[in-house]
Amino acid sequence: MILKISLQPLGKFFFGGENSFNEGDEKNRRATYVLHSRYYPQQTGVLGLIRNQLLLQNGLLWDNSRKVSDKAAAKILIGEHGFKVGYTGNYGVIQKISPVFLANADGQVLPQAPRDDVQMAKDKETWPMTFNRKYGQHLLEKYSEKSGLYDSIYLPEETDNLCLDKAFATAQQVGITKAAKPDGNEVSDKDDEAGYYYQTFLTLAKESSVRGFVFYVEMTETTPYILNDTVAEFGGERSSFRMKVEETKLTEFPGPALAYKHTKIAPEMQAKPLVCLSPAYVKDMDKLRSESLLIVSQSLTFRFLKSEVENTTHHQALNRNGNAHGGLEESGLYQLLDRGSVIYFDPNIETTISNLFESTDFQNIGYNQFTIL
Repeated sequence: MILKISLQPLGKFFFGGENSFNEGDEKNRRATYVLHSRYYPQQTGVLGLIRNQLLLQNGLLWDNSRKVSDKAAAKILIGEHGFKVGYTGNYGVIQKISPVFLANADGQVLPQAPRDDVQMAKDKETWPMTFNRKYGQHLLEKYSEKSGLYDSIYLPEETDNLCLDKAFATAQQVGITKAAKPDGNEVSDKDDEAGYYYQTFLTLAKESSVRGFVFYVEMTETTPYILNDTVAEFGGERSSFRMKVEETKLTEFPGPALAYKHTKIAPEMQAKPLVCLSPAYVKDMDKLRSESLLIVSQSLTFRFLKSEVENTTHHQALNRNGNAHGGLEESGLYQLLDRGSVIYFDPNIETTISNLFESTDFQNIGYNQFTIL
């Protein structure tokens, strides 16, 4: 069975990434006084949301400050652990998860547009680009560095795409103390430089057509479970979302409609574009670079937290040097191609290019999803 999950933010929200607040450790390369929310949650966070709601709604977890009441039953329901690189099985009753997409008021998926499908501009003049070969190089003809490329959302019925940052409004929060350290220990009250922080949250812009997030989950039909509409905490800073769960008659995840509106491929060029519908981990990037005609992309850093039903007892504690004392264990750092990235390639090697994105462990939780236009 495939469920459609809709998430509507009930206020400001925060989706974290690689950086964290400075906690006085100068050797922490990711420490900062300034944090900005990402536009999308990590897919590992989405997996965690569904696993957490299954525990809560099926009576195995009283609230997120408590411990799982029946570990054997929990393993059947949500699997023995969260995401692990190389693991290709299911997560209890969860078989697969689709990428998270933005959605309009009707719940229609609004995917990221190809990163190079933007109009170049100067003063009041605009013009499209063309993928071509000139001066012995493959390039985007008429590209302007001054105009640059930007992330945008594909709107099927509109003549232009919506700039991604126009779908959101920002809310700033400034303070002099932090509520907790990553290891779960309290932060003592102190009004000094080490305690200062500046944080940017997001809300949905009232003037845009984006009204929330949507994704799909393939669930088993052999093990009984409860997963109903609820108000769920999701993301950082206890962000709250109204979660709507709908049963569908789908047999596979629907592919979002996507097409180019501006950029063209020169008629004499033999090429196709692969567009990432979600962030993608390509293990052999050297091969991707050598086989591609042109890559138009932006990288996205990715870490995740490892947890096990049997051994993780403190989900608020982060142990960066192993899963000691029952806390969460932090993964290594990965570099992903961000959603909207475009790979131009010779159609004769389509299978070779596609195979570079095949990774069952990542694809099962919504990464490495792509389409060829």
